[in-house]
Amino acid sequence: IVEALRPGVQINTLGHFLDIDDLAVIRPNDLSPEQVREYLIRTFQQIGKKYDFNFDVETNNLIVCSEIAYVVFHHINWPTDKVMGRSTISPDHVA
Repeated sequence: IVEALRPGVQINTLGHFLDIDDLAVIRPNDLSPEQVREYLIRTFQQIGKKYDFNFDVETNNLIVCSEIAYVVFHHINWPTDKVMGRSTISPDHVA
């Protein structure tokens, strides 16, 4: 699982990832093999980025957990909010 934690974006085991309170799985079923490849590449390009404590989706060198979906599935018109002058995306927006 690729996830953004306070130490940064990293790959973790499913067991590590599942040490959470809630989980929802949303999976598009109409992706072409080319889209799957593109999204996997975009996902792996996030590994190693530092955690974005400003929660700003307009930066591309820092990232938070909900922003991974925003960056990888870039074709979706994700809802965002302005918080303290920054565009942000929350887990509620992704859901």
